[in-house]
Amino acid sequence: MKKNGGFTLIEVVIAISIFALLGFGCYKVVHGLSLARDRVSKNSEELRQFVRAINIINDDFSQLSTRKILSDAGHSAPAFDTQGDYLVEFSRIGVRNPLMAKRAKVVRIAYQFEKEIDTHELENLDDAQNTIVGDGKQGYLIRYDWPVLDRGNNDPPGTKLLLAGVKGLELEYMDQNKKWVSSWPPTDSQNNSTSQDLPYAIKIKLDTVKYGLLERLFAIRKLPKS
Repeated sequence: MKKNGGFTLIEVVIAISIFALLGFGCYKVVHGLSLARDRVSKNSEELRQFVRAINIINDDFSQLSTRKILSDAGHSAPAFDTQGDYLVEFSRIGVRNPLMAKRAKVVRIAYQFEKEIDTHELENLDDAQNTIVGDGKQGYLIRYDWPVLDRGNNDPPGTKLLLAGVKGLELEYMDQNKKWVSSWPPTDSQNNSTSQDLPYAIKIKLDTVKYGLLERLFAIRKLPKS
């Protein structure tokens, strides 16, 4: 009498258990790879945003202009000013205009440090920036720009988020005496000359949650011969 070639119940149960263990192991591997990919993608995006912000700051400070403006109140404001409503406000040239819009070749820029922001007030906030802001990071570096220099009509500025997760931001400026000052124009009575329209160098200390303390030095123009 021939025996049946099938599997016994115990063999079937063992085979199912082995396949279940293999399937669970594969799931854990795939899930781990997915989490790692998401972390790498998030870190890459945060690094991209950080590099983008530094490049914009570098571009702004390398294109400073001595053009003074009329403020909203109709008063003359310095070309480079840290004593107004913003952390720093300045005129700059070299802004790209690919659409040939009607605007001045010199624009007004301002930076501000805010602990909290309303994202609805910001322009061009892409999905990546929304995600970074949504992570609960506080401390934001905001960039403002005005399409016209003389703001007699209270023209509202364009507002853009440069960087999130900023713990602190300090700026120092070198005057013609090679001294670092914390505000501009210098308040020293000996520095009230037109040669002080722009600082000779700018030092920025940017303290971030992700990357720690970053210091950058921007050379603006040559010091006068002593």
